Amino acid sequence: MTIDSFEVVFYTCIFLLPGFIIKSVMDTLVPPTKHNDTKYFFSCLLYSIVDCAVWSWVYLLLNKISEEHPIIYWILLLIITVVGATLLAVFIGIIKQKGFIELLFSKMRINKIHPVPTAWDYYFSKQEESWIIVTLKNGKTIYGKF
Repeated sequence: MTIDSFEVVFYTCIFLLPGFIIKSVMDTLVPPTKHNDTKYFFSCLLYSIVDCAVWSWVYLLLNKISEEHPIIYWILLLIITVVGATLLAVFIGIIKQKGFIELLFSKMRINKIHPVPTAWDYYFSKQEESWIIVTLKNGKTIYGKF
């Protein structure tokens, strides 16, 4: 297989990049569970597909200027891809953080496993001020304010 044009590479990047952006932003908003590379790749691919579906109307509008103003087209395409993926990631992250999905499932009486891997991750992700006591493996105790 040969890549015979810049456009093929660029369009491939435009399609795959949003998934990695969304996954990266969401991992900072909601601590991720441990996963392998295959699961990570397929979740990025899924997020790219969702991003493409959500912003397809913008891409169609942008496609109208592709022949008249090619430089502006490529720049806007890149900007829309990066900004759109970031906005979608923040939106999905907020939905996950606020527990809207869990609320919906609880209304339907469906039990769901919590997405945060450990109690520490959950507690500290709330960013609330509190006093903590940490006992180290060697038995030493540390008191502090978080």
